[in-house]
Amino acid sequence: MFGMLAFAAFAVLGLSSVADRLPRPSLIVVQSIGSTEEVSCLEPDETKLWVGLAGGGMIRWDGKRAERFDASDGLPGNRVNDCAMADGRLWVVTDSGLARFDRSASVFERVGAGRFLRVAGMGQGIAVAAADGRLLSVRCPDAGTGDGGQVACSTGLLAKDLPVAQSVAASPRGEWVVGGMDGRTVLSSGMVRRLDGPVLEVVLHSEGRIDALTPDSIHELVPGPLQSFARARRPGEHLGSGGATMVVPAPGQVLVTRTTSWGGAAAVGTDSGLYVTDAPRTDPKTRLTDAPRTDPKTRLTDAPRTDPKTRLTDAAGADLGLGVGPSLERVPLGGCPCGPRISSVEVFRGKLWAGGFDGGLCRLDSDGWSRFSGLDYLPSDMVNRLESTRRLLYVATLKGLVTVDTEGTFRRYVEADCVNNLRGACPWHQAVPGVALDPTDATVWVADAGAVHHIRGNRWKHYFRRAGIHSSEITRIAAGHELIVVATLDSGLLVKGRSDRTFSVLDERHGLADNWVMDVTIDGRGAVWAATCTRGVSRFQDGRWTTFTQRDGLADDYTLSVNEIDDRMWIGTLKGLTVLSETGPVSISTADGLAGDEVHDAVAQGDKVWLATDGGLSAVRYALSVSR
Repeated sequence: MFGMLAFAAFAVLGLSSVADRLPRPSLIVVQSIGSTEEVSCLEPDETKLWVGLAGGGMIRWDGKRAERFDASDGLPGNRVNDCAMADGRLWVVTDSGLARFDRSASVFERVGAGRFLRVAGMGQGIAVAAADGRLLSVRCPDAGTGDGGQVACSTGLLAKDLPVAQSVAASPRGEWVVGGMDGRTVLSSGMVRRLDGPVLEVVLHSEGRIDALTPDSIHELVPGPLQSFARARRPGEHLGSGGATMVVPAPGQVLVTRTTSWGGAAAVGTDSGLYVTDAPRTDPKTRLTDAPRTDPKTRLTDAPRTDPKTRLTDAAGADLGLGVGPSLERVPLGGCPCGPRISSVEVFRGKLWAGGFDGGLCRLDSDGWSRFSGLDYLPSDMVNRLESTRRLLYVATLKGLVTVDTEGTFRRYVEADCVNNLRGACPWHQAVPGVALDPTDATVWVADAGAVHHIRGNRWKHYFRRAGIHSSEITRIAAGHELIVVATLDSGLLVKGRSDRTFSVLDERHGLADNWVMDVTIDGRGAVWAATCTRGVSRFQDGRWTTFTQRDGLADDYTLSVNEIDDRMWIGTLKGLTVLSETGPVSISTADGLAGDEVHDAVAQGDKVWLATDGGLSAVRYALSVSR
């Protein structure tokens, strides 16, 4: 535990000269894995196709092989919002920044930090829509860093106070148009036109005409005085290259997010992955006229999703007019199928397991990823926490607890099992937010929303109000060193010694930074660490509280997780990870290659530590340099 104690001593006593003589620590991202389920952008690049993923970075696909680029390759995070080709380069915007691709080095160069929603080529630069309602023009030098570093670029403000951008288009002359979530279409001329729904796509033509796609209609905006023409969208109709309409119905019950023509076919991005058609049907561009509004929504069905090729039909099984094609083939892109938002990670029997906020449970082994979701495996696909013993993996979910044994057998324990049987082997409330292993005796403690349970073998012992569990807002539980500690959202910590009959309160009145506790752990020396919602992380040791905040070097005061790994405290925050090291805190975020800035859990596997983030999984390595 020397690392943690040394940090505390340096912070309190100011022994900087001692710290200066110790090696400098560093955190290096060595691997990043995101979700390849939801496609956020498609961009042809000569003979290859770029695929942006809302959690899995960028994929460059040549029709046979998928080449991955993510946070460890220079992208500012794995959560891609949009991409565009401009000046022969690929530009990408993410929830954490703006980057362009350097072909010579096959890495991304970071251009700017911040949350960006959409990007479009404009003249010698690009137009970028920021999340705060601004539209920016960006120009960068032709030569980059060549190493994935930061590029010095010039930025100008084109407009502010715009609607939340759902789509952006620009022209070489500097004209632009922004389509908003609220249905507003804003032009560079200052003209504003409100359409009948969120503006999903906009195309700006050379003569100034604008095509705009909403969920129900395709609109044509003509300059002049600006006139508007609209017609109802047909099933599967999208705006393709140059404004032509492309009829590509969705494969099954999935949402089409992007379409583009590529290599004589159509690439179809969906919220369930990438599909490619063998013969897309496009309609020649014609002037849109007002037409009777008919319901364009037709329920589409296909065979089970595991079938790579399906024939597109409507609910009645009728052909949608596509002749003998196109057939749709799903492109395997890899990635963690439980992402992008990962809630917990655990190593069980040498394999990495990941739980998603809504993606179920996933396992990584030599054969790749396996996903376990749905009622056949879990009572809920929202996984809150993972913990393991030598024999069992424990999965705490929104609707109960599940165990997985070494043979892969799933067994569930849910609230319904305790109806009229309060002594049963089951939680007393539906949601199970926490589970912890007590290393002293290898027993397991489970926390549901309002009660605590001790599992020894097949016997469950329950603790409720009579035992001092007076909160119905439990978040996590920790066990070790003769202590059981329960974290809550409203009452701080509830603590019980092994021989105690009831839990006692440790809260703000005693020195805890905040009664809203997101996570709790007990370190190797018996100190209790509490990650609070907005006031940093508090440590209770030898009867005293010590709190560490941004002023002490934390990445953020909003802390989400706390884990002890190799005698050091790994603290996940809303803005990255901080490790309390021998020379003080060292932090890492998406700016350093992390998949996402929200760090919800950490677990060691060999010489690396896996982090569960809101942008997928990242493996980082803690290292000490020989000298400064």
